[in-house]
This record gives sequence, structure tokens and C-alpha cells, in this order.
Amino acid sequence: MEVAKALELLSENNIVHSDLKTENILVKLKPEEEIEENSKESHIEETKLIDYGSSFVFNNLRQFSMATP
Repeated sequence: MEVAKALELLSENNIVHSDLKTENILVKLKPEEEIEENSKESHIEETKLIDYGSSFVFNNLRQFSMATP
């Protein structure tokens, strides 16, 4: 959910990440002692979207077509 929120924030500010892939998503898991046995609770504590090095501000469709599809 945090990745979706990050992408929504970027979109609201006309920013294109342009390198979205699994390697650019960091996931921190909860310590095992904090997870109850047989729990359906998520084991994910925190998620971060990283590597904004090739991101840019979207101004027009011509500029967007230069990004990695």
C-alpha cells in the first residue's frame, strides 16, 4: 500500500519515477517475536520506494515518450 501512496504523491506532483521495478522497492519485515502464530496479520512493517535518479517532472507527452516504457 505504501508504494501505491508514493506513486499517487508523485502523480499529484506531475513526477514520473521512470524506473519502477521490484529492485527499487525496499520491504522491512516485522521481527518474528512480534508476529502471533497463525496470524493473518501482515509480516511487513514498512515499505519504501527508492531510486529517483531517473525521475522527471512530466510537462508534456513528447517528454514522457522518452522514458522507459
